Amino acid sequence: MFKIKREDIKMRKILIAFGFLVALNFLMMPKADASLIGYWNFNEGLGDVANDSSGFGNHATGLESGWVPGKYGYGTNSSTIIVQPDSSLLPSSSLTISAWAKIDEFNGLQRRIAEMEYRYGLLFNPPNVDFETPFLFNINSDNFGLEFQNPEIGEWFHAAVSWDGSIVQFYYNGVPATPVVVNATIDQVGGVPLYLGAQGYTLDEARIYNTALSRGDVIRDMNFDSTAVPEPSTMLLLGAGLLGGVRLRKKSSI
Repeated sequence: MFKIKREDIKMRKILIAFGFLVALNFLMMPKADASLIGYWNFNEGLGDVANDSSGFGNHATGLESGWVPGKYGYGTNSSTIIVQPDSSLLPSSSLTISAWAKIDEFNGLQRRIAEMEYRYGLLFNPPNVDFETPFLFNINSDNFGLEFQNPEIGEWFHAAVSWDGSIVQFYYNGVPATPVVVNATIDQVGGVPLYLGAQGYTLDEARIYNTALSRGDVIRDMNFDSTAVPEPSTMLLLGAGLLGGVRLRKKSSI
């Protein structure tokens, strides 16, 4: 009668467990979205570069001295974050910008969340700045005020703005503000870098889409904890370690 060795049973159990971990990892990862043209989670925590997780390779530089605790993992308070010009960052008639932010002080300066000058941007106006609304959306050289409450100093808030070519919808912590009519087309002349962040506040989980997200999609991004998802490389190293341990155990039993 065929007899299965105890070591073989252990190996099968380990392989099944590893397969389960890999499957769980991919289930936890956000689905690939071709409309996501820039995503910076700032979880590197050191160095000068914040990698773009969208797949477009729009990596940001200028973070050497700006790593601080973020909403999820690390964030940045650097005021010199630059993403080099790329055609993928120039949507024409629809757009969504979102990020977590925390105001550290009201110093009288307008704060940029994300802006490509004279193309598009989402900015915050402190109460001691001479603007009528606390948030500002711009298309080309036109600015549009976004009505909502002023953020509290020291408290994280999620800001998102979606635009479908005619209507701008702003969300504060997932709550929609009054829509604003904006009929325009983004200037497609390239060569302009994208700037993220500005002095006086902390930025985390910044995203840009070339489509107008729904409220449900905005809330999904708002609640997504990028630190809770293991990197695929980590899973591969774990699997290699498990399989290596099994092989050593089998050799030692020969």
